[in-house]
Amino acid sequence: EELRENILDNFKKQGLEDEKIVVMLSGGKDSATALALAKDLGLNVHLCVHFVHKWSWELAKNEAERIAKRFDVPILFYDITDELRRRMIGAKGSSICRICKNVMKDKVVDIARESNAGIIMTGDTALEKISGPIMDYLREKYGEVIYKKMELTPVPKKYKMMFFRPL
Repeated sequence: EELRENILDNFKKQGLEDEKIVVMLSGGKDSATALALAKDLGLNVHLCVHFVHKWSWELAKNEAERIAKRFDVPILFYDITDELRRRMIGAKGSSICRICKNVMKDKVVDIARESNAGIIMTGDTALEKISGPIMDYLREKYGEVIYKKMELTPVPKKYKMMFFRPL
């Protein structure tokens, strides 16, 4: 109950309780749990986006579709094969997974803007590479890292978009 109150309070304090949310839905347990939580809280989940490419598994796409349908949220399937190939050229030493995540984040920001959504929600956890910049943001905001409640953060800052990572 405390987590629920913290999340809703955070949205209200920032005047975002009615803001449209676009969810990056992989079809896995983290993004499914994040979607379930957002719907349970009554947040304005507008659209789910599932990214596919030539090498992706049909199982993940099917699960994402099933989960979106269960929570009555429209889902967009977006193919990033061409962009992924383009960014891989000359990317020596770069992780294909990191490049793929960057392609997906860039595109979901575009999709959110086209949908007039102000928040992107992801099932990414604190173990993601983004945790350092999030901790920096919390230090700037509170003078120390206070991680007792869920935060809506403008991290990564380059997107000028709010991100919500409830897990």
